[in-house]
Amino acid sequence: MSNLKDFKNKNTEFSGTTGIDLPEGTTAQRVNTTGTLRFNSDTGLSEYYTGTVWKVVDNPPTVALISPKIISDFDGSTLTDITVTGTNFQTGLTVKFIGADDTEYTPAVTTRNSDTEVVVRQNASMTAANSPYDIVITNSSGLSVTFANQLAVDTTPTFSLAADTNIGTVTNGQTNFTSLTSILANDADGDTITYSVTAGSIPTGMSLNTTGTFAGTVSGQGVSTEYTFTVQASTEPVSGTTITATRQYKMNGVSSLFIEATGGTVTEDGDYKVHTFTGDGCLVVSNAGDPAGSTTLDYLVVAGGGGGNADNSGGGGGGGVRFSCATFTNAGPSSPRAGTAVTASATTYPITVGGGGTGPSAASSVGKGSDSIFSTITSAGGGLGSPCSAPAHAPFSPGGSGGGSGQGVPSAGNGNTPPVSPPQGSNGGSGASNPGGGGGGGGFMGGGGNQSGNNGGGGGAGGGFPTAFGSNGQPCGSSRYYGGGGGGGTGQTGSGSGGSGGLGGGGAGGPNSNAGTAGTGNTGGGAGGGGQGGPGANGGSGIVVIRYKFQ
Repeated sequence: MSNLKDFKNKNTEFSGTTGIDLPEGTTAQRVNTTGTLRFNSDTGLSEYYTGTVWKVVDNPPTVALISPKIISDFDGSTLTDITVTGTNFQTGLTVKFIGADDTEYTPAVTTRNSDTEVVVRQNASMTAANSPYDIVITNSSGLSVTFANQLAVDTTPTFSLAADTNIGTVTNGQTNFTSLTSILANDADGDTITYSVTAGSIPTGMSLNTTGTFAGTVSGQGVSTEYTFTVQASTEPVSGTTITATRQYKMNGVSSLFIEATGGTVTEDGDYKVHTFTGDGCLVVSNAGDPAGSTTLDYLVVAGGGGGNADNSGGGGGGGVRFSCATFTNAGPSSPRAGTAVTASATTYPITVGGGGTGPSAASSVGKGSDSIFSTITSAGGGLGSPCSAPAHAPFSPGGSGGGSGQGVPSAGNGNTPPVSPPQGSNGGSGASNPGGGGGGGGFMGGGGNQSGNNGGGGGAGGGFPTAFGSNGQPCGSSRYYGGGGGGGTGQTGSGSGGSGGLGGGGAGGPNSNAGTAGTGNTGGGAGGGGQGGPGANGGSGIVVIRYKFQ
């Protein structure tokens, strides 16, 4: 057989194990004859002619995976090498990236390491805006594979809120968390961000939605607790692969946003709770509150008033007054005397309410009022008024407000003793004239009056406070007055009058042979001094009032 066409229409069978030896030649040696089958020595592949084109007998390449799948935070200069693994990667292959808008990018470098591995370098023109990218590998045979949407050029989510920021406070039973500062991150590529707590803890009953908002109902929260937790923001620019960013934040949990306490007589005044102590006791704070509600305790601490002495004596000084509410009604010269409120702690505060000084039946140095105490605030008891100078008797005494001096005694007791700022009381008045009446005891807001002839000097004025700070029975409209000084006693027998008591519980001075009027209880009012030959009177007890916002 000189011509292979003699096999036409014959039942031909090829035998052996070595295979069929096809005609071999270069591409240039092709003869375009329809149906021709040959081996191309240039490409190393078998090929056949269809009548219009030569086609290769081959399998396409395959891709199993690429690494990395994400190029994050590309700065335009540092290019990333991407390793592609698969099968049938032939010598002479080409690779290209195709963006989301079908723009084609040629790798900066393509390196075929083997039939199963190719390394390609990112093109500098590839941007996040055109992500994700397909990778197309084409063998020299013309057969290709497309690995679609497998490479992302993307940015990492960014948090705008600084690390360790405290985002707010939650309380038992809370279900609405819009008051908390947002923890949301931003993604420059517009990818959907999902959120989770990956470390630390948040209050019991709360959870973080994948959308970055909090949900649930806070429960079991006791004393104030600061929680530290880490939030992870994640995007998935290509399927199965994420970009993450984390940031640590803080949050407070309290049983209540407002102070909670017991002790004393409790009343309400608008949004405030008021605890009034007319005797010793304890304020028990179970929850110290939060700045979003309340954290401070306002106070009015009034010490016991000084007693009035006997025999032409000066009036007792009003008990020292210290307070922190910003407004009160002055009964004397205006003065900015409000102190600083106490920051609440979850603890027990012992309360001491000072008693009034005892008015002696005969001239004595015993009769100063007792101190009242709350936390670091101590108000000093009012000073005892002194008797007349002949014969020499016990002197007047200083105190929260000073006691007045008796007949013939030029000097009186100093107020604000021991000294505090703002001052807690005023000086007593003088009974310098002999014969004459006694000087008035000092009050919280005004000094005691000096004697005038045989008339005793008036007691100094106390300070007026809103009804939220308790009631002392004074008919003063919506305000209550505390720390008034006692009036001085009369001088000569048969003439003169005792000095009036200062507004705020001060007792009036006594007429001849009579005791002065006692100071009013729970006002810190000083007692009036005894008239000539008369005994002293007792000062009024003090009071402690605590106020805080509870809703």
